[in-house]
Amino acid sequence: MKRVLIFFIFVFSLSQTFAQLFTHFGGTVGFGQSKILGERAEFERVKDIQNFSVGLVGEHHFDSPFLITTGVNFYGSGDSTIYTRSVVSNNTTLTSVNRYKNMRYYVQVPLCVGLNIPMGEDNAGIIIKAGAYYGSLIGSRTSGKERLISGTMVTDSLIDAKGFYPYPKRDFGLVAALGYGTDEYSVEIRFNKGLTSLFNQPGDLPKYNFSYMVTLTGYLPN
Repeated sequence: MKRVLIFFIFVFSLSQTFAQLFTHFGGTVGFGQSKILGERAEFERVKDIQNFSVGLVGEHHFDSPFLITTGVNFYGSGDSTIYTRSVVSNNTTLTSVNRYKNMRYYVQVPLCVGLNIPMGEDNAGIIIKAGAYYGSLIGSRTSGKERLISGTMVTDSLIDAKGFYPYPKRDFGLVAALGYGTDEYSVEIRFNKGLTSLFNQPGDLPKYNFSYMVTLTGYLPN
């Protein structure tokens, strides 16, 4: 709760600065899908799950078609995994089937440069952006079910835990976006590709955040 309160105080303070520094300032929301990329051989299946983003955005449109954009977002990304492990103990095969839904919550700050290609009146145009982001982990949650099979015995355990995995506190990555916008709003398809491995334990194979989402941004009047 304390982290959430600090986040909203920071966002309020930042909004005052954004409104003065940028030609376009407003709020943004996004919704899409996320998963993990990288070495996933130990998983039987990895599925996409829903993700989201909500925050502030500031853009500076230059006289030329170039623009620069940044912001601060509360961002949720995750994955759904299934994996099976079997061991033999006392001539009995023990098999565990684990199904997890993992969510990671970040304060994310993107920084992008791009083009606003005019396509008609009211400064409407095609928007192309690319850049990088920095994310600070503020929480995580893992839910799911673990099933242990020993001969004819089956035992199920429900999992619902915070901070179940030792995720790194920081996440760096790349951003790319394509959309359409005016002085009042923009709609974009955005891709985030993490460059920081999600797990720090010895023997863990490198895995990275990945998401795509549709974002809607509304700008305040200049």
